[in-house]
Amino acid sequence: MNNDDNIIKLLAICLVIGLIILAFALYPRDESCSSDLECLAQDYLPAASEQCPGMIEKLSQYEFTWTFSGQNPRFQTFEWHNELNKEIIYVGDRFKQFNPQEIWQNYIYQCTFDTQQNKVIDVKMYAGVL
Repeated sequence: MNNDDNIIKLLAICLVIGLIILAFALYPRDESCSSDLECLAQDYLPAASEQCPGMIEKLSQYEFTWTFSGQNPRFQTFEWHNELNKEIIYVGDRFKQFNPQEIWQNYIYQCTFDTQQNKVIDVKMYAGVL
């Protein structure tokens, strides 16, 4: 066996490991959870919490600040966007934006998350509080 054969075998092993990791990342960790909104939303909350903020921030036209903390989480509620496709809307109001009148204003934001693709598919934001 030469070095080229060893490299090919090593690459094949890395590919298999990568596919296994990808499979775990794309699918719920607990299949019994897949039809339960509360369970599924909690399962994908870390991914939504990582992916949503940057997309929400891009909607802001002015100076902004997040106001969430450990006792006041970024997302306060969630609901089905499309139960059949396992799409969840995460909703929160821990965002303030300096408006054109130079006043800090609270905003409600919604982040629609596709659990089957493990990605954000839409974000919305409008003035108000929950």
